[in-house]
Amino acid sequence: MRSIWNGAISFGLVTILVKLYSATEEKDVAFHQVHAADGRRVRIRRVCSIDGEEVPYSDIAKGYELPSGEVVILTEEDFAELPLTSSRITTCSSSRPHSGPIIRWQPKSSFQLKHSTA
Repeated sequence: MRSIWNGAISFGLVTILVKLYSATEEKDVAFHQVHAADGRRVRIRRVCSIDGEEVPYSDIAKGYELPSGEVVILTEEDFAELPLTSSRITTCSSSRPHSGPIIRWQPKSSFQLKHSTA
């Protein structure tokens, strides 16, 4: 593992060289849906609720069901015409003067300090 900081700690006339290592790693765990009886993977298929046929992904649209039960199908053009209060553009309205490094608190970070020989 590579150290994230090298330095020295001094106590009067005694100086100790140290290296700082990250003590934790962030890892994700991915689970699969499996059949409990035999452990085989379960596949998710897109099936039409009326005729039971499998629907290809290219034929799937977004729809909104009205209280009457009628479904309104929306296209990409319909979504593009919606008046949005936000957009994908970020505007910077103000900034702070640069006075040194920005220190961020990372609550999940733990560090390990080890003695260094060089």
